[in-house]
Amino acid sequence: QRDRRKINAVRFQVSDNPQMSLFAQRQAALAASAEAEAADPTPGDTAEQAWRLRGKLVAFGLNARQIRMALTSHAPSYLEDNIAVVERDLAAGKVRNLPAYLLAALREDYRPAAARRLPNPTGAPGSGGVGEEASEPAAARLERLRTQFVTEQLQTALERLRPAERAAMERDYIARLERGDGFEARLILGLYRKSGLNSKIVESHFRVFARERLVGAMDEEAFAAYAASNGDDVPVSVTVS
Repeated sequence: QRDRRKINAVRFQVSDNPQMSLFAQRQAALAASAEAEAADPTPGDTAEQAWRLRGKLVAFGLNARQIRMALTSHAPSYLEDNIAVVERDLAAGKVRNLPAYLLAALREDYRPAAARRLPNPTGAPGSGGVGEEASEPAAARLERLRTQFVTEQLQTALERLRPAERAAMERDYIARLERGDGFEARLILGLYRKSGLNSKIVESHFRVFARERLVGAMDEEAFAAYAASNGDDVPVSVTVS
């Protein structure tokens, strides 16, 4: 009975107090605004896009804190563009430590220089994308072509392997991991035993190994011909760090 009287008294104070009534109205307005935003999300900032980005970050080996920081610190288009660069370099066998490489890309912005100068709003999927190469400096264009060239070389070499050759190379890769005594080798070996090359982290590490084994050093003459065949008037003498 006493508790019921207290509740009734509080109800009376809320309805009779103009300040409390104003506070309640403000809270209701904020709630309605939040519901409206949730019902009509801005383009490029949908739950599906956030879910897709989160899945990429998980697959690339980031932990929960790193994922939360990435999603709250960067626009979705910025994340997508830098992830695309990392995926491109992964395919070329350039990424030995995938989580560290991705974190560096997000921190330092690995997008092409032309894309960095473009606005990167959250509501514009693809704006400032990797494909936008207007006014791309010669050195950056050369590096992009080199990565593309090595990727195609590596993929062609892998596809030419007979099943027995591919299996033998994978055994050699695992043997190298087993000989390693560092944390990275043990981590990747554990991921391999759990998921094989389906793990993005293992795949990136394996492609570095495969590039060393199958492609080797860059053939500058072959690269010059490749650049010319792609219609890029790039001076091959330009050095890239």
